[in-house]
Amino acid sequence: MANGHVLAILLGLMIGTISWAGSMIAFGKLDGRIGDMRIKAMKYVNLTILAVLIGFIVYIMTRHVQTSSEPPILYIYNVRIAVIYGVLFVMPIGGADMPVVISLLNSFTGVAAAMEFFCITIRSCLPEGILVGSAGTILTILMCRAMNRSLLNVL
Repeated sequence: MANGHVLAILLGLMIGTISWAGSMIAFGKLDGRIGDMRIKAMKYVNLTILAVLIGFIVYIMTRHVQTSSEPPILYIYNVRIAVIYGVLFVMPIGGADMPVVISLLNSFTGVAAAMEFFCITIRSCLPEGILVGSAGTILTILMCRAMNRSLLNVL
């Protein structure tokens, strides 16, 4: 496989998994089944996990794998780390910030759908992913402006 193809697969897996796991936690929080987790060091934990995810992608990209059974195992580890990050990304957020986070997760799904185009070359994935991703990003920015807060402050 070409490196660009593998990178698209890994980024699509990572972004889609983070969006899925974060959406499940957001649903549970909005439904009242999951409470807020307010830990001061959570942003450092999230940044560390994100660095591990990016480092893991770099590790996979720089390996010269000889057998075809190794990469799926590495992809599974990448997905597991992305699930943990998706859960911990949404856990400290609550209250009026949840709609902004849901809009941001929606834009993540658009980016993941656009990455699918590079993997399975279905022509409709790219424009649909770009539209969903850009609309979600614009909505997220507008919601932050309406609340007079920055996106980093919300997250």
